[in-house]
Amino acid sequence: MDSFLVGHVLPRVPARPLYTACFRIQIRVWSLKIGNISGFSMRALASNTGRTHHFTIKCDLTLSGLRPGGTKMNNMARTVFVALLCAMSFWSTNAFAAIAWSDFEVDADGWVGWACENPGLCVVSVVPLPVQYLAAGGNPGGYIRTQDPSGDTAARLEPPAKFSSNYAVGQTLKFDAIAEDNGGGGVFDSAVAPLVAIEGTGGTLVYFTTDLPTPLNVWKHYDVPLSETIDWQIFDGAILRPLLPGEFAAVFGSMTRLTIIGEWLSDVPELDTGGLDNVHLVPLPAALSLLLPALFGLGFAARRQPH
Repeated sequence: MDSFLVGHVLPRVPARPLYTACFRIQIRVWSLKIGNISGFSMRALASNTGRTHHFTIKCDLTLSGLRPGGTKMNNMARTVFVALLCAMSFWSTNAFAAIAWSDFEVDADGWVGWACENPGLCVVSVVPLPVQYLAAGGNPGGYIRTQDPSGDTAARLEPPAKFSSNYAVGQTLKFDAIAEDNGGGGVFDSAVAPLVAIEGTGGTLVYFTTDLPTPLNVWKHYDVPLSETIDWQIFDGAILRPLLPGEFAAVFGSMTRLTIIGEWLSDVPELDTGGLDNVHLVPLPAALSLLLPALFGLGFAARRQPH
């Protein structure tokens, strides 16, 4: 059995359950047969000291069926592959990967609200908007929400500095959202919604989705890639249009503000609210980017080994 320990310390991360995966697969790195893998498991052990949770990840792996008289390269490849599996499990859990997060279990966590020009273009016009904190009704626990300011403006929510100081292209912004009609009979403003907006030099990037939070009053999860995809458009000061090459990187690199949708519905009077919970800023799995080239290199070297 090969085992690896990975330690990680994150502030204010809620304790997570035990994660275990068991499977049997056969691995080939180029022409090198590593063997059959069984009984892979990852165990997350958490200890709470004040406002900081200490996590230790242990990965266990049992391999069988190795080539008789396996070379040193076989053993190296096996060891690296165990580490790779451990890293994949480690980074697949949001609790461990998040750079910044808000779970709203205590308060609004520094988030601020804005009433912006429809469909959420704060660069055109912006007025401060109260953010409500509710200790229950979230997904689960507490959450924040804003009320629809008017028929001509849209509510937006801006994260605190712990988010804005850590943005980078390639990350993913994960969050849960809810559209609450509060008995007002509201309907969705349109068939598409501006989930995330990024203001910067040269325009405002807007990430649109047709995957609305239906049914009403039920939480829905979103993953927004902070990288150029067809779902991003740009407001160039005159119109919303598709991105031109290089525009995403230019606006992102000069970011002045990022906001998340704060309400979804249209009604009279404006009774609807939009809720937000479990916001995580998740990076690219750097550990995998290092381990994959290592596997590639081992496979290439193994092909050159005399047998």
